[in-house]
Amino acid sequence: NYFSVSSDGRVTLWTMSKNELQYQDVMELKLTGITSEEGDEQEETSLVGLAGGCCMDFNNKSEHLFLVGTEEGRIHKCSKA
Repeated sequence: NYFSVSSDGRVTLWTMSKNELQYQDVMELKLTGITSEEGDEQEETSLVGLAGGCCMDFNNKSEHLFLVGTEEGRIHKCSKA
């Protein structure tokens, strides 16, 4: 089993079973707006859609936790549980 992240915003679990590669989408990375210095979310940057994933890393001490980085510069804390 292994996980992948893609630029279309999907985190996918891949499993090889009986010579067949199967996949299951485990989460979608939601696109979020940029927050200003005052803490107010700017409406023009609040978009509806999925954030493009570009990297991921698993926690060495907690196997179920991992981080996903997006093309927009955000980091999402995720869990396999």
